[in-house]
Amino acid sequence: MNEQKWVMVPSEPTPEIIAGAAIAAWPKASAADIAIAKNAAKIVLMSMASPVGVTLDMLAATLATMAPAYRAMIAAAPKQPAQKPPNGFDEWFNSVEAGDGDIPLPTPSEGKRWDEYVGRRQTALAAWIAATRAEQVSRAVDKAWDRFQSAVKPVAQEPSALAAVEAPHAP
Repeated sequence: MNEQKWVMVPSEPTPEIIAGAAIAAWPKASAADIAIAKNAAKIVLMSMASPVGVTLDMLAATLATMAPAYRAMIAAAPKQPAQKPPNGFDEWFNSVEAGDGDIPLPTPSEGKRWDEYVGRRQTALAAWIAATRAEQVSRAVDKAWDRFQSAVKPVAQEPSALAAVEAPHAP
Protein backbone atom coordinates (compact mmCIF):
# COMPACT_ATOMS: atom_id res chain seq x y z
CA MET A 1 0.00 0.00 0.00
CA ASN A 2 1.27 3.49 -0.82
CA GLU A 3 2.08 6.07 1.79
CA GLN A 4 -1.27 7.28 3.10
CA LYS A 5 -2.51 10.51 1.64
CA TRP A 6 -5.60 12.27 2.88
CA VAL A 7 -8.06 14.27 0.85
CA MET A 8 -11.31 16.00 1.67
CA VAL A 9 -14.31 14.77 -0.26
CA PRO A 10 -18.01 15.60 -0.20
CA SER A 11 -20.10 13.74 2.36
CA GLU A 12 -22.45 12.62 -0.43
CA PRO A 13 -21.27 11.21 -3.77
CA THR A 14 -21.73 13.21 -6.95
CA PRO A 15 -22.72 11.67 -10.32
CA GLU A 16 -19.06 12.06 -11.39
CA ILE A 17 -17.88 10.11 -8.35
CA ILE A 18 -20.32 7.24 -8.97
CA ALA A 19 -19.44 7.15 -12.69
CA GLY A 20 -15.73 7.08 -11.86
CA ALA A 21 -16.27 4.16 -9.50
CA ALA A 22 -18.35 2.21 -12.04
CA ILE A 23 -15.77 2.71 -14.79
CA ALA A 24 -12.86 1.77 -12.51
CA ALA A 25 -14.58 -1.36 -11.19
CA TRP A 26 -14.66 -3.04 -14.62
CA PRO A 27 -10.93 -3.55 -15.18
CA LYS A 28 -9.12 -6.47 -13.61
CA ALA A 29 -8.00 -5.76 -10.03
CA SER A 30 -4.27 -5.64 -9.33
CA ALA A 31 -2.45 -8.11 -7.07
CA ALA A 32 -2.31 -5.45 -4.35
CA ASP A 33 -6.07 -4.89 -4.68
CA ILE A 34 -6.68 -8.63 -4.34
CA ALA A 35 -4.49 -8.76 -1.21
CA ILE A 36 -6.46 -5.89 0.33
CA ALA A 37 -9.72 -7.61 -0.69
CA LYS A 38 -8.69 -10.88 1.03
CA ASN A 39 -8.04 -9.00 4.28
CA ALA A 40 -11.36 -7.19 3.89
CA ALA A 41 -13.14 -10.49 3.17
CA LYS A 42 -11.83 -11.92 6.46
CA ILE A 43 -13.30 -8.94 8.31
CA VAL A 44 -16.61 -9.29 6.47
CA LEU A 45 -16.83 -13.03 7.16
CA MET A 46 -16.12 -12.49 10.87
CA SER A 47 -18.66 -9.67 11.09
CA MET A 48 -21.67 -11.47 9.69
CA ALA A 49 -23.27 -14.86 9.38
CA SER A 50 -22.00 -15.86 5.95
CA PRO A 51 -24.41 -17.63 3.64
CA VAL A 52 -23.70 -21.28 2.86
CA GLY A 53 -21.16 -21.68 0.07
CA VAL A 54 -19.50 -18.26 0.46
CA THR A 55 -15.75 -18.75 0.63
CA LEU A 56 -12.96 -16.33 1.45
CA ASP A 57 -11.70 -16.37 -2.15
CA MET A 58 -15.19 -15.85 -3.59
CA LEU A 59 -15.84 -12.88 -1.34
CA ALA A 60 -12.35 -11.46 -2.00
CA ALA A 61 -12.97 -11.65 -5.75
CA THR A 62 -16.19 -9.71 -5.24
CA LEU A 63 -14.49 -7.08 -3.07
CA ALA A 64 -11.32 -6.71 -5.20
CA THR A 65 -12.94 -4.23 -7.58
CA MET A 66 -13.82 -1.94 -4.68
CA ALA A 67 -10.22 -0.68 -4.26
CA PRO A 68 -9.92 0.71 -7.82
CA ALA A 69 -13.48 2.02 -7.52
CA TYR A 70 -12.57 3.78 -4.28
CA ARG A 71 -9.50 5.40 -5.86
CA ALA A 72 -11.58 6.50 -8.84
CA MET A 73 -14.21 7.99 -6.55
CA ILE A 74 -11.56 9.99 -4.67
CA ALA A 75 -10.01 11.15 -7.95
CA ALA A 76 -13.42 12.24 -9.28
CA ALA A 77 -14.37 14.16 -6.14
CA PRO A 78 -14.53 17.94 -6.58
CA LYS A 79 -11.53 19.74 -5.18
CA GLN A 80 -11.94 21.83 -2.04
CA PRO A 81 -11.98 25.53 -2.84
CA ALA A 82 -8.86 27.43 -1.84
CA GLN A 83 -9.13 29.18 1.48
CA LYS A 84 -9.32 32.93 1.22
CA PRO A 85 -6.80 34.64 3.49
CA PRO A 86 -8.25 36.88 6.21
CA ASN A 87 -8.10 40.65 5.91
CA GLY A 88 -4.64 41.97 6.62
CA PHE A 89 -2.83 38.66 6.13
CA ASP A 90 -1.29 39.39 2.72
CA GLU A 91 0.00 42.79 3.82
CA TRP A 92 1.51 41.33 6.98
CA PHE A 93 3.06 38.32 5.24
CA ASN A 94 4.54 40.34 2.40
CA SER A 95 6.02 42.85 4.86
CA VAL A 96 7.68 39.97 6.73
CA GLU A 97 8.96 38.43 3.49
CA ALA A 98 10.30 41.71 2.11
CA GLY A 99 11.99 42.74 5.34
CA ASP A 100 12.66 46.47 5.24
CA GLY A 101 11.94 46.47 1.51
CA ASP A 102 15.45 45.32 0.66
CA ILE A 103 14.29 41.93 -0.68
CA PRO A 104 11.97 41.94 -3.69
CA LEU A 105 9.08 39.49 -3.49
CA PRO A 106 9.34 36.58 -5.94
CA THR A 107 7.17 36.19 -9.02
CA PRO A 108 5.70 32.97 -10.48
CA SER A 109 8.34 33.01 -13.23
CA GLU A 110 11.10 32.49 -10.63
CA GLY A 111 10.39 28.76 -10.27
CA LYS A 112 11.92 27.34 -7.09
CA ARG A 113 12.06 30.70 -5.29
CA TRP A 114 8.34 31.19 -6.05
CA ASP A 115 7.49 27.64 -4.88
CA GLU A 116 9.35 28.21 -1.61
CA TYR A 117 7.54 31.55 -1.14
CA VAL A 118 4.15 29.87 -1.74
CA GLY A 119 5.04 27.09 0.74
CA ARG A 120 6.02 29.61 3.41
CA ARG A 121 2.84 31.59 2.70
CA GLN A 122 0.64 28.49 3.09
CA THR A 123 2.35 27.57 6.36
CA ALA A 124 2.00 31.13 7.66
CA LEU A 125 -1.67 31.23 6.63
CA ALA A 126 -2.38 27.99 8.50
CA ALA A 127 -0.60 29.41 11.57
CA TRP A 128 -2.49 32.73 11.24
CA ILE A 129 -5.83 30.90 11.10
CA ALA A 130 -4.91 28.64 14.04
CA ALA A 131 -3.86 31.65 16.11
CA THR A 132 -7.09 33.45 15.24
CA ARG A 133 -9.12 30.40 16.27
CA ALA A 134 -7.10 30.04 19.47
CA GLU A 135 -7.80 33.70 20.28
CA GLN A 136 -11.52 33.15 19.66
CA VAL A 137 -11.52 30.06 21.88
CA SER A 138 -9.63 31.94 24.58
CA ARG A 139 -12.25 34.71 24.55
CA ALA A 140 -15.04 32.13 24.72
CA VAL A 141 -13.36 30.40 27.67
CA ASP A 142 -12.97 33.76 29.45
CA LYS A 143 -16.68 34.51 28.94
CA ALA A 144 -17.66 31.05 30.19
CA TRP A 145 -15.40 31.46 33.22
CA ASP A 146 -16.95 34.87 33.99
CA ARG A 147 -20.45 33.37 33.75
CA PHE A 148 -19.39 30.51 36.02
CA GLN A 149 -17.86 32.92 38.55
CA SER A 150 -20.97 35.12 38.59
CA ALA A 151 -23.15 32.04 39.13
CA VAL A 152 -20.93 30.70 41.93
CA LYS A 153 -20.38 34.02 43.74
CA PRO A 154 -23.94 34.29 45.19
CA VAL A 155 -23.74 30.70 46.41
CA ALA A 156 -20.33 31.29 47.99
CA GLN A 157 -21.62 34.35 49.87
CA GLU A 158 -24.49 32.45 51.52
CA PRO A 159 -23.83 31.17 55.03
CA SER A 160 -22.82 27.56 54.79
CA ALA A 161 -24.89 24.98 56.61
CA LEU A 162 -21.66 23.07 57.17
CA ALA A 163 -20.09 26.10 58.88
CA ALA A 164 -23.04 26.27 61.28
CA VAL A 165 -22.59 22.60 62.19
CA GLU A 166 -18.85 23.00 62.72
CA ALA A 167 -19.17 26.14 64.84
CA PRO A 168 -18.53 25.52 68.53
CA HIS A 169 -21.70 25.45 70.59
CA ALA A 170 -21.99 27.66 73.62
CA PRO A 171 -22.57 25.70 76.87
